[in-house]
Amino acid sequence: MSDSPSHSVPSWVWLFTGVATGLFLAFLYYLAGIQTPAEDNKEKNSISQRHSSTQNTAKTPTFDFYNVLPDAEVDTRQGKGQISSKTIDDKTAIEILLQAGAFTLPKDADKRRAELLLLGLNVNIETVDIKGKTFHRVQIGPFNSDNALDNAKHLLKQNGIEHIQRQLPKK
Repeated sequence: MSDSPSHSVPSWVWLFTGVATGLFLAFLYYLAGIQTPAEDNKEKNSISQRHSSTQNTAKTPTFDFYNVLPDAEVDTRQGKGQISSKTIDDKTAIEILLQAGAFTLPKDADKRRAELLLLGLNVNIETVDIKGKTFHRVQIGPFNSDNALDNAKHLLKQNGIEHIQRQLPKK
């Protein structure tokens, strides 16, 4: 009888299979390490904003208006941001807006605007320069009644979107 059975697989097939498997696993490891340009921008922004932001996650956008507001002047003529009348009409000298973010990158502001438009809200982006930096404010409104304002606040809270209320003189 012979030492090797006639139905065994040749050793070169096992060698080829091992090399092919190793190359495939190396290719997967290489793909796992590749970052898209959007991820590179997020990393650069997170590094530059670490000193000014205490909470920085990759999944949620960084809100700059928390850091800018203490330095900016806000007009609150009604006192503590409360609306005195039950209905906001054209006779009042202020308009009420909800600000859902202030972003340094226009694409981040457009992304937030798209989220809010899908919720059925009236959204605008206002570009402002504060201390030499350009910010893109995502604003909801103006509102015609307290009920509409409360509904928008409730909708934002349900969807986990942080916001602040702003009162501005009518234009």
